[in-house]
Amino acid sequence: MKQSDVDAVQDVTLIEVRPQISRPFNNEHPHADLYCRLAALTEQHSQRIFGTSVWALTAQQLSTARHSCAQLFIVACAGSQPVDVDRASVIGFAYLELPLLENTHLATYDIYLADSHNEAIAQALRARCEEKARRYGRTGIDTWVVSTSWHKIEDSEAIADVSGYHPDRPDTFVNFDEDADTRALRAGGYEPVCGEWVNVLPAQRIREAAPVAPDGFETVTWTGPFTRPALARQMVRLYEMCARDIPSGALPTDQSAIWDEQRIRLMEDGLYRAGTKWMTTAIRPAGGPLVGWTTLTYRDDTSGYAYQETTLIDPQYRGRKLSAWIKLVNAQALERERPDICHIVTSNAVTNRAVLALNRNFDARAVAIDVDWYKPLGDQNL
Repeated sequence: MKQSDVDAVQDVTLIEVRPQISRPFNNEHPHADLYCRLAALTEQHSQRIFGTSVWALTAQQLSTARHSCAQLFIVACAGSQPVDVDRASVIGFAYLELPLLENTHLATYDIYLADSHNEAIAQALRARCEEKARRYGRTGIDTWVVSTSWHKIEDSEAIADVSGYHPDRPDTFVNFDEDADTRALRAGGYEPVCGEWVNVLPAQRIREAAPVAPDGFETVTWTGPFTRPALARQMVRLYEMCARDIPSGALPTDQSAIWDEQRIRLMEDGLYRAGTKWMTTAIRPAGGPLVGWTTLTYRDDTSGYAYQETTLIDPQYRGRKLSAWIKLVNAQALERERPDICHIVTSNAVTNRAVLALNRNFDARAVAIDVDWYKPLGDQNL
């Protein structure tokens, strides 16, 4: 843990806290109360933007370190030094991630504030994230900003750099709103590089859909906490394919991800320790190798919501409506496991016209746009 002064912000101290992989979250955790207060800030953030706590993070999730990236919480506490982070009044925090396996030239962060209009605190947290990224040799940094409104492309207040298809009218182009947060990012040297629609789909609508089962294919469905070795060996190729396939706009990403069975195991271990459960359905030619998969995640306290994670079909097998089929099979499997889940949250690239059209068939409702803002930090020789 580290304390230090905050530039240009009086009576506020920034304290750095690192999660530990070896320490599970429980009431005996040395920062149990702090993580609960950070989780409460994410709930306030979710309520402000969406009117629901569905996008909040739990204390268990926040405290869970992952093998694929280094994590750092930069906590803004009221008061001058010295400050005890476990007893201080927390007025905001940044959640900084430094990838360790690929994209090691990048850093990414999210900011949560008790007062959403306190730009001085946001700026101090942003500056500290950039400082830490530079110190660890990162040459670029990005952050996602959510907006619950959008305009047509001709509106003068729209962000002209990133546009996409309207989720309700996939033939209509729209741009994203400027607001105080995005203007501050632009003034700080950030530019928008890509965007995603955040959609909520009625789970029952997916379950009731009746796509035609594809001839010559079979599905395999399983749940956690861990994938069986025989399936994990086949999933390695699909995860590497996914790294090359995920849209990232103008973000300078490294698409040469290296996966193996151990990495899959470590990823699933992180989900397990964070209290996240999942349901996966994969598809293959009858008797052949896996050629695609889809995953839903959920928690015991999800309040009726599940989260659509990756859906991928090998390019050689696209155009056969396989993704719609495996989503249906997976949703039906989840219903048997958790019949109380009635909503599925999904994020899709704004340029992915085909997926947006598929979502409309399932009566998806767009609730926000999530825009990725990127800032080059220059070459580091540290």
